[in-house]
Amino acid sequence: MSSAAERAAQLRELDAIERRLRTLISMIEAPVTDIDGLVRAAAELSSQELDAQKLLARFEGAGAAEVASLKRRLGRLVDLEAVARAACRGELVRTAEAMDRVRHVRTQLDTLRSVDGAGETLDYTS
Repeated sequence: MSSAAERAAQLRELDAIERRLRTLISMIEAPVTDIDGLVRAAAELSSQELDAQKLLARFEGAGAAEVASLKRRLGRLVDLEAVARAACRGELVRTAEAMDRVRHVRTQLDTLRSVDGAGETLDYTS
């Protein structure tokens, strides 16, 4: 069993993870993203090991308020992780769509440049 000070430190660490996760989400959702900062923020989060079962075991014998606080924090982390995953999925979809548009324009430009494509016009409807 951990001492009250150790449990408090673990709760502070969970709070720090939550702040990092919130920062990462806001970076993902920002209109302009600092890619290097995003990579650093993701690496920081990835380097943190979080085993909820072990953490709960460390709180065995702790007061009901401490255990409830731990569970609330873990619940928030689970919720934030879901938000982060959804934000990433959304960005991946938008990126794929943008890549398709670029690919389409490149194909049209290649067609215009080719000798065989003489007389063809750009399709601006796509």
